[in-house]
Amino acid sequence: MSNHVHYLLEPKQPEELPKIMHWLNWYTAMCFNRMLNRTGHFWEKRYHSTGFVNSDKQRGSKYFAIYPR
Repeated sequence: MSNHVHYLLEPKQPEELPKIMHWLNWYTAMCFNRMLNRTGHFWEKRYHSTGFVNSDKQRGSKYFAIYPR
């Protein structure tokens, strides 16, 4: 799938995740727009997150292995 991106993040403070995602979305949109010589919104929708406990970190790694793109 080429219409979205997966991140596996562990913020020091869990409440910082919305700020981190806002910055990532803004920064990547700016870079892609410059690269493609365009302006405006790049990402269609806001981010969606799914959390899991630290003891289940392999769950995220397995997901990335199954869906590498």
